[in-house]
Amino acid sequence: GPPLHRFSAIKHFAPEYSDDELLSFLQNHALLLRGYWVPKGKLLYPEGGIELLARNFVLVSFNKSLRVQSGELRKLGGELSNRVKYFLVQFALEKLDLKEREMYWKFKELPDDSFIKDFPIVVKQQEEIFKILEREVSAYVSVAGKQKQKSIKNAVTNSGVNSALVRSTNSDPPATSLGEDPPPRNMTMSSETRHALPIALKKLFQTHKVCR
Repeated sequence: GPPLHRFSAIKHFAPEYSDDELLSFLQNHALLLRGYWVPKGKLLYPEGGIELLARNFVLVSFNKSLRVQSGELRKLGGELSNRVKYFLVQFALEKLDLKEREMYWKFKELPDDSFIKDFPIVVKQQEEIFKILEREVSAYVSVAGKQKQKSIKNAVTNSGVNSALVRSTNSDPPATSLGEDPPPRNMTMSSETRHALPIALKKLFQTHKVCR
C-alpha cells in the first residue's frame, strides 16, 4: 500500500503521547497529504537528488488534485519521468478515462476528512508548506529537460526545499488538539519525549507502509 499514515493509527502506535506531542513531531518530520501523514523527503533522501525531486513532484500533484494525467509525465521526459512513475505507483492507481480516452493516476485512498475537520490549524499550516514545496518543484521541473541528471541532482541537493520546509515547520508552533491557539513550543514536549518520540515514529514510518 501507499506510505500514508492516518493520525488515528499513529495515536494507536504511540498511545502514551498526547495529540499535541504527536502533531509537534509530525509537523517537523512529515507532510499532511489529503489528511494522511507522509514522511518528508529529507528523511528518505537526505542527500537530495532526482529521487527527492520526483517524490516531491508526486506529493505536490496529489495535494492539488486526486488525479494526475499520464500526459504530465511525458512533459517531464527522460529519467525524471521514470522516477516520477516509480512514486506514482506507490501513491496511486493508473486508470483509463473512457470519455477522454486518456490514462490518468488516481490517488489510492479517500481523503481522511475526519482529521481535516478536527485539526484545521494544522491543515492551514501544512498548506503553507506545500506552497513552498510547489514553487521549488515547479522551478526545477521547468528546466529538468534541459539539464543533465548530475545538474539536477546538484540543484535539488543545494536547493532551499528542505531548508525552507524546516524553517517553516520549526517557526510554526504546533496546533492544539482542540483547534485553539497553539501554546508556546517549549511547553508542548518534554526532553524525554523529544528523545523517544522520533525513534518510535521513525520506526513506524520505516516498517508500516499504510495505516488504516
